[in-house]
Amino acid sequence: MPRALLIANSYARGVTPSTVRAVVETLARGGWTAEAQVVGGPPEIGRLARSAAAGSAAAGSAATGSWDVLAVMGGDGTVIEAIAPLVGTDVRLAIIPAGTGNLLAGNLGVPSAPDAAARLIVRGRTRRIDVGEADWGGSARHFAVAAGVGFDARVMGSTHPTTKRRWGRVAYFATAVALARELRTVPHRLTIDGAVREIDASEVIVANFGELVPGLLRPRLPVVPDDGLLDVVVVAAAGPLQGLRGVWAALSHPAPGKDPSGRVFRTTATEVRVEAEPDQPVELDGDLRGRTPFTARILPRAISIVVPA
Repeated sequence: MPRALLIANSYARGVTPSTVRAVVETLARGGWTAEAQVVGGPPEIGRLARSAAAGSAAAGSAATGSWDVLAVMGGDGTVIEAIAPLVGTDVRLAIIPAGTGNLLAGNLGVPSAPDAAARLIVRGRTRRIDVGEADWGGSARHFAVAAGVGFDARVMGSTHPTTKRRWGRVAYFATAVALARELRTVPHRLTIDGAVREIDASEVIVANFGELVPGLLRPRLPVVPDDGLLDVVVVAAAGPLQGLRGVWAALSHPAPGKDPSGRVFRTTATEVRVEAEPDQPVELDGDLRGRTPFTARILPRAISIVVPA
């Protein structure tokens, strides 16, 4: 009988005893043995994921033996804590969306309802995808969706956790509107696979996935998560109106290079170093993680993930 370990982040919006129970019951009806571990933060998530990847017992009450699937219930920040220990292994990851942001789940077509997401474990297929790695000179962290530099990171860092839990994605939109008047360009130095480019930017996105609002807002030039490349999108905008025009140009631009308005530059790379003067904040998958300079690189087809059949 196949076995799944479910790790649920108790702090994530939407994680309740009933939703955890619904996932376990759905798996049981599908012929799976499931064990749920409700945890309170990143260290516990990482510890359990490392144990699952090693095929050994987690400390505490987790059962011994290997797991066929590691299922994670939470937002993008929760999921990436579980992804990091799975990089380069054959352990399959399944996402049960909860929390504020679920861009990875949405981009992969994972349903938002917990029981429907659990049914994917029974009926779905496995896909290997790339993972990004952001390096601050020896201190590295992984990302699955994107690394954002500048305005995007300010929005993430300025949105209060309580507001996120209450309002979900609307909280990010409200923060972006409030900060839009502060939108400015600053000089950036990008080293893209060894080639240096000096460019003014208000925002730099280093992306592995591309849909801002899955199913609704996607770039005309797709971002492919298993092509062994990162997509680098640079936006130059000052103020709210230029900001809106910059977002539209980034979404509608059909090819690499500069768009006709000159507001957007786009390319691909296996590695990009981002420097800025003054230094800028950096977010990874929705969580503020540091400041420039940093280097992002791609880890091709680094994890196996459960997706719709």
